[in-house]
Amino acid sequence: MSNLSNIISQIRHPIKHFYCQGIPELQRNLSAEIYVISYPKSGRSWLRFMLNKYCSYVYNYEFDLNKDISDISYKTSNIPSIAFVHDGSSYVQKRNFTAEELPENKHQFYKGKKVILLVRDLRDVMVSYYMHCTKRNDIYNGSISDFIKDEYFGIKKAVYFLNIWYAQRHIPKEFLMVHYEDITRNPVNEFLKIIKFMNITVNLEFAKGAVDFASFENMKNLERSGKLELNGRFGSQKKDEEDAYKIRKGIAGGFVDYLDINDIQYINNYIKDNLNPYGNYSLTN
Repeated sequence: MSNLSNIISQIRHPIKHFYCQGIPELQRNLSAEIYVISYPKSGRSWLRFMLNKYCSYVYNYEFDLNKDISDISYKTSNIPSIAFVHDGSSYVQKRNFTAEELPENKHQFYKGKKVILLVRDLRDVMVSYYMHCTKRNDIYNGSISDFIKDEYFGIKKAVYFLNIWYAQRHIPKEFLMVHYEDITRNPVNEFLKIIKFMNITVNLEFAKGAVDFASFENMKNLERSGKLELNGRFGSQKKDEEDAYKIRKGIAGGFVDYLDINDIQYINNYIKDNLNPYGNYSLTN
């Protein structure tokens, strides 16, 4: 959205604007019809890339690797406006919330909207987020064990975030939970479920084409070739360090290669004791 459009939207939605103080990604998307919400490193980049390719087929616009489906959706009348947001859980905002500081009341912001909650095994989330914060952006200096226990990044905050959405899941007009692991196992079927929910025209062959194009290997090759940048969200200054790229491994259960038994047990116990088990999304192994 342009700055003028954003200002106008804030005037029209003063209560929503109050909710998203300090969260720029929400301030930019006050008027979205559909929100794809996730804790950081739960797979949203893959989904938004797939959606862009699919919509380029369906709505016949020229596909550009470095244009985002959110921006395109605001400018294309046939596509409902889509926002991909972390809803305050990411550090990329004016302030990094602790678990207890996360915004809880979704009523004024998300009422009347469609919400997709994208979830992923929290052990894989912790590993991927740690690599992002230490290899890509250099904002964390501790060990992965320290990261898991950190109040601004770790498992407590991830669990709080998901528990809040468990309690508030009735607020949106429609709510759909999508598992990253299900997308990896059966990408076409899961993608079709998502586009149906978004009320986007359904075409099986186009869905297969988008899924093939957005395959992990293709996205990985595009990023390492320098062709996939998307406003700096992809690529890496550390060309020889695989864990510094945004597209790393893309597999379910990869945490076992990075966490020792004590870290895994700590996360497992915290999830067991604290996470509302709706949807059985917490652990996949």
